[in-house]
Amino acid sequence: MVSGKKAKKLLACRKQSRLTNLIRLQKYLADSGVASRRASEKLITAGRVTVDGLVVTELGVKIESGRQVVRFDGEIVRPSSVFFYYLMHKPRGFVCTACDEKGRKTVYDLLPSCAARLNYVGRLDCDSEGLLLFTNHGELLYRLTHPRYHIAKKYHAYCDRALTAADEAALLRGVHDAGDILCALTCRRLDVSGLHGYEVVLGEGKNRHIRRMFACLGVSVQRLIRVEMGTMRLNGLRSGEVRPLNEAEIHRLLQATGL
Repeated sequence: MVSGKKAKKLLACRKQSRLTNLIRLQKYLADSGVASRRASEKLITAGRVTVDGLVVTELGVKIESGRQVVRFDGEIVRPSSVFFYYLMHKPRGFVCTACDEKGRKTVYDLLPSCAARLNYVGRLDCDSEGLLLFTNHGELLYRLTHPRYHIAKKYHAYCDRALTAADEAALLRGVHDAGDILCALTCRRLDVSGLHGYEVVLGEGKNRHIRRMFACLGVSVQRLIRVEMGTMRLNGLRSGEVRPLNEAEIHRLLQATGL
């Protein structure tokens, strides 16, 4: 028989244990491979997520993983225990979406079949090319895209004219566009004959960040390729090709994001 003092302590321990199992709904969805945390927030506010049969549209709701039933568009979702990581060289003309209303080719047309739902990390617009990571590892996806974790992204931008010294200084200082301050960490000229090419490194990636940033200076980006993200590089992967990351690459990626 448990004494009164021990029973209270046991009850407190169980209560604390249940509290520590609470997880924000958007993180639960991300961990389940449904979407990134930010995209999951939109799914929640759109009324596409239920918890124990009730539609949840407010952000900030926490659930108890393993004890409550979460559904997305009517299908039960559960956090993944096995993670998959694929690297793609996205070709120009493919859109980053699972289903395009206009019937255009999507990046998912290039992915091999997988046992889990995979999400891309860091959208590239239809006209942009280069490195695109896919994974069902929700926490990794979050850390690779959140500015707090300082994961740099490197691009090669080919423009319709050369940047002036004043232009380059403005890129580093930041330009204002549609309420955003768009800036680059570094910008250097690429040694490419006949082209106005620049290597641009970003600390965060807003929607069409580089194209908008250059457009503010009156410069049109004719071709844009993402060549690095954190520890990942294209390293000879040809346009349209996809491959799984190897163990060493996964280890470096997790280490760089503190996982």
